[in-house]
Amino acid sequence: MSKPNDLKTRLHKRLGQMSVIRDEVRVQVHLASMEAKARWDVVEAELFGLEKAAEQAVTEANHVALTAGMTKVKAFRAWLDEKR
Repeated sequence: MSKPNDLKTRLHKRLGQMSVIRDEVRVQVHLASMEAKARWDVVEAELFGLEKAAEQAVTEANHVALTAGMTKVKAFRAWLDEKR
């Protein structure tokens, strides 16, 4: 099992990566269709909850949740790229 500080560092790095992707997608969605906006609203709401959970307690379970969040935001970005 990882040391708490190592896990915390990895989680903060993942949060930063997810934030950058989220901001990029937000710009693309602004320029995209209403369908993309509706889909993004669902994904972003889930990401917000995941980010809050990660900030409250650093655990291996949060790492798993954050990884799931990264998967969702990357999948949405890929879907949006296909639509362009």
